Amino acid sequence: MNTSIKLSLDTRRMTQNGCFPIILRLTHFRKTTSIKTGHYVPEEYWDHHPSGFLLPIINRDILELQYKDAQWELRRYNIGLKEIAKKCGIEERLTSYVSRHSFATHAMFKKVPLEAISAMMGHNKLSTTQIYLKSLPSNILDSYQLELNSL
Repeated sequence: MNTSIKLSLDTRRMTQNGCFPIILRLTHFRKTTSIKTGHYVPEEYWDHHPSGFLLPIINRDILELQYKDAQWELRRYNIGLKEIAKKCGIEERLTSYVSRHSFATHAMFKKVPLEAISAMMGHNKLSTTQIYLKSLPSNILDSYQLELNSL
């Protein structure tokens, strides 16, 4: 894997008001860049979740059980999205996949490079990201064609 993105707490740098900064770490071909997100987690939260995970959804040490924990939380997340959709009168099925697809599509509309979208989504291959973006609306394709025609 050439690129990875991780969110972590910088537990070495507590702010004056007792919060830890959330850091985005981008590693690309063994070079790591740390980016301050501008978001913080209060010390009290961290004291209650000493596992090292930012979101305490993985509570077991065995890899297979950690995978089951993550799958369970994904199911819970998707159930929550379904409830939100129902309360908002959204008839389309909302899932974590739909939200990831929407993120990729919106990033592309904002002209974020494919390589950056791929890295932000944690994909190892550009082809995986291209699958998310393969079904562009025809009006978007038309606007790209008009832009190219005006060159």
